[in-house]
Amino acid sequence: MSLALLFRYQHRFNESVQTDQRSAHRPTALVVDDCSQTRSTFQLAFPALRVIDTFPTVGECLRHGGNADVIILDLALETSVCGRQLLQGPAAIKSLVNRQLRVCVYTDECRPLILAHCLAAGATGIARKCDPLATNQAAFLAVATGQTSIAKAFTSVSHLLQRRGAPPTLTLRQLQVLNARARGEAWQELGHRLGISAKTAYDRLEAVRNKLAWHLQDIGLEPDASPADIERCLGVGPGDVMAFSDAIALPTHQL
Repeated sequence: MSLALLFRYQHRFNESVQTDQRSAHRPTALVVDDCSQTRSTFQLAFPALRVIDTFPTVGECLRHGGNADVIILDLALETSVCGRQLLQGPAAIKSLVNRQLRVCVYTDECRPLILAHCLAAGATGIARKCDPLATNQAAFLAVATGQTSIAKAFTSVSHLLQRRGAPPTLTLRQLQVLNARARGEAWQELGHRLGISAKTAYDRLEAVRNKLAWHLQDIGLEPDASPADIERCLGVGPGDVMAFSDAIALPTHQL
């Protein structure tokens, strides 16, 4: 074997070793996103991470994902395909954090109260999908190493949490009344359907407004905002990201 050929093989071997070493030191990630294109291209888009696996649902990640330095979680997962409510939003974050996993939310969601619930549930990062790849990669790496990273567009959310604390929870009955009034159901009909008086139903909606008064004011809504506006800000409408979330609904007897 010629000396030149020997040096060429040695160079290729050294490059291979260096590549393996870099791969071994890259933070590991599990990706939960209902978009198959995102899952299949995530490793190419963010090469500083070592993507162990990708999943369309949080349930599959919890069953088969194992451990990783960071879980990159799409906030709102598609539920229409399976026809049932999937674990998503703050409830999903809590489930992952309870497994001692670091969560970075990767989302197009921009409603402050929903994102505030995500941070209160234990997420330590929020990355915006429309931000540059380099920006988001830096955010994922920061969360993977135990730091907090909030996209610049969402800094108001962390300020809201510092100033007001986590958004208050609603009771199941308050949520039922809010949903019904957001769709224009009359007080008498609403009370009859829920087995309560119209006055009690009205009081439940007022309790919602009182609980959220300061948080609504901080995001630009008046305390007497319409039920539909409040429902949208909270993300608790049918099919929305916070619907049926344990970050929102407490038992009916708790005010």
